Formats: sequence, structure tokens, C-alpha cells
Amino acid sequence: MEKESTRERMIEHMKDRMKEIKEANGNEEKREKFGQSILAVSKRIHYKIELSWGGPADWLEILVDEDNKEIEDIIYYFADWYVHEQESLNDEEFEEVRQFIEPFIIN
Repeated sequence: MEKESTRERMIEHMKDRMKEIKEANGNEEKREKFGQSILAVSKRIHYKIELSWGGPADWLEILVDEDNKEIEDIIYYFADWYVHEQESLNDEEFEEVRQFIEPFIIN
């Protein structure tokens, strides 16, 4: 038996979560119970830096903490005709991009 991939596990977990949310909508008791299970609600600012369009397209997504205005994550995306991949930057790449992009997005 093959071990299930993380993506396959994620899809199954997502289906279960969507079922829970659907059941909670319109049912105040289930909604309240589900709401009590939420660990946290975080508000972040999301920037999309589009580098190219078409096939292929690529962009950076910059996630900034709204309270302290610090960049929390930078993710590189690549999409080529129905194939979409993403990768968080390593520490060195993160620092290079942060230094470059911060003046454009942080007031």
C-alpha cells in the first residue's frame, strides 16, 4: 500500500472541513460549537507582486502582519498553462526580496 501524499491528505482534510462548515451554516448550535474550535483569527495584509503574465506567469505574494507591519512570508508562484506551483523563499532569498520590496509596500 502506497503512503498517501501530503496533497492527497490535504484534499481529504479540506473536504472534511468544508463539510463541517456547510453543516454549521444555518445551524446556530453547530456554528457556535465549530466557532469555539477555532484556534485564532489573524489579520494579515496580502500583496501580490506580478512579475509576468501569460504562459508562463510568475509572481510574489508578500504577507505582512497588520499590527507590526513586518513581512512574515514571501512566496514565489509560477503558473504555466494549468500547472501552478509555489515555493516559500529560503532565508537568503527572503532577505534579498524583503530589502528590495519593503520600501514599496511598507508606509
